[in-house]
Amino acid sequence: QAVKDKETKLQAAKAKEEAARQAREAKAAKRKEQAASVDRRKIKEAKEIATAEAAKRKERDSAARAKEAAAAKEAAKRQAVKDKETKLQAAKAKEEAARQA
Repeated sequence: QAVKDKETKLQAAKAKEEAARQAREAKAAKRKEQAASVDRRKIKEAKEIATAEAAKRKERDSAARAKEAAAAKEAAKRQAVKDKETKLQAAKAKEEAARQA
């Protein structure tokens, strides 16, 4: 009977040891999955930030191009007014010269 008791205790100890080993493995696997999940979240956040920054850059570039286009249009308008004034002055000078001749 003592041998059976000893064997039973030994089996119980082995079972307990196996259960502890499995628990450690499960805990390690859970930690590994949690770390992977954190990594995936960080990667996703980094991609979202990069996408948002690219959109902001594109918007700024677009606004800058629109501003440049508006400035060019205004400069062209001013030049057209100057050209018109120059033509008008030339016409007046020609008229005056014709009157004096």
